[in-house]
Amino acid sequence: MENADSSIDYIGFKGAGGPGAPPPPNPRSNPDRARYLTSLSCVVMMGIALGVAATVYSGSLYVKFVIVGLLAGATVAACDWMLEVYAYVN
Repeated sequence: MENADSSIDYIGFKGAGGPGAPPPPNPRSNPDRARYLTSLSCVVMMGIALGVAATVYSGSLYVKFVIVGLLAGATVAACDWMLEVYAYVN
């Protein structure tokens, strides 16, 4: 049986996703719009979750825990973002 890697010309084959030759992008696609819609959907889902939490825990003793949990989550997210940016740059 012959080696499959030796029968494929990765260097001469253009636009197939081989090393150094990524496939051409679809001219009808808009990746910025897709990223925008994904970010917007995340913000909307977070707003819904916060609204549900506000109605469930309103007037409860757990309001302090919810607020502290949200602040801790935001802190972890910010630190993770800084770490990811540092890792990407370096």
